[in-house]
Amino acid sequence: MHNFFFEKEFRNKNSNYFVSIIYKMETEKLLISQQKYICKFCDYNTSRYQDYNRHIATLKHKNSEKKATLETLGNNKVAENTHNFYCEKCDYCCNKKSSYTKHLTTEKHTNNMTTVNRTKIEDNETKLLNCDVCNKEFVNRSGLWKHRKKCVIKENDGLDEQNICKVISNEETKVSITNNIPMELILEVIKQSKEIQNVLIEQTKELQNKLLEKENQLLEKENQLLEQNAEHHKQLVELAKKPSMVNSNNTNNQFNLNFFLNETCKNAMNIQDFISSIKLTTQDFETTGRIGFVDGISRIFINELKRLEVERRPLHCTDVKRETVYVKDNDTWEKENQEKKKLKWAINSIAQLNLNQVQQWQQEYPECRENNTKANTHFNKMAMVALGGFGDEEETKFREKIMKNVLKEIVVSKEM
Repeated sequence: MHNFFFEKEFRNKNSNYFVSIIYKMETEKLLISQQKYICKFCDYNTSRYQDYNRHIATLKHKNSEKKATLETLGNNKVAENTHNFYCEKCDYCCNKKSSYTKHLTTEKHTNNMTTVNRTKIEDNETKLLNCDVCNKEFVNRSGLWKHRKKCVIKENDGLDEQNICKVISNEETKVSITNNIPMELILEVIKQSKEIQNVLIEQTKELQNKLLEKENQLLEKENQLLEQNAEHHKQLVELAKKPSMVNSNNTNNQFNLNFFLNETCKNAMNIQDFISSIKLTTQDFETTGRIGFVDGISRIFINELKRLEVERRPLHCTDVKRETVYVKDNDTWEKENQEKKKLKWAINSIAQLNLNQVQQWQQEYPECRENNTKANTHFNKMAMVALGGFGDEEETKFREKIMKNVLKEIVVSKEM
């Protein structure tokens, strides 16, 4: 009794303190939930930064941004002809209704719609799970599992005839079986189930111990292999440094790609640092507008690579025909797959740097803002070239041509 009143008095004294803490936590949650990230081009807003980044990468956002840029430049006709049809499920857009209708019949669109409908049906037809002891309903297995830990009848709780009758009365049958089954038999069954449970627990522990032993053995073998590889690598480096090991007839003068990338080019720039170091001017913008998007972006990319020594370049090509490229990112050399994501990212970044020179060029030549003038016509032509191709097919075609032009200039000579 003394402990009860002491606990009650303690709670009354500190109730205001706990209330103030809870109010502060709820206020911080409300402020965080009110933060929004807004895209003015697509009329899209969200409170999650991850969702905002995912929206920026969609085709819908890119086309809306391109359309707004064209309207700013005064090309309303071209802006009106930009992609007007958009499929949100497939992230596909086009400017022709016939192309959009054709997309609706594709297998990709049909599969995406089937997945969405199946998810809705599964959400509507959620099955309820019942507890075997008290028949309480749960939506998911985790809730049922937590409930069973509390609902299991323990030996220390005092098993008597009255408690067992209460448990059995909650079953769906609502039939009392205590009159037909002896109490000794019920207690014996419960005792045996407890023994079986203990045996299963012991077997589980033994299995876990065996798995841990196997895992430790695998880790030891892996460490031994790593040590052997490190020793072999060290020996190869020492052999490569000795001039006496080179034959005069060049029979062992075989090109070692791993040695070239990890040793000769170990101080090469990362691809992201390389893009960040590029500084373009309005002269690059004018040159690209004069010679075309493909040749202009290829010229900028190749010139920036040639500005560096071979050992400092962030990418190397070993086979132009098969387009085999190695790119350094996060201080690691990696071979590009068929998608060439990192190389395409570098090309898109350089194209964006060139497009950013539009405002600087307008400041240097303000007469281009006047419509129906020679300067305005020249500016619109260069701006259209800087935007690149219109449509997915043309953009992909331009990127492939730029990639081939760059790879021809960075082929690694096997005599190095």
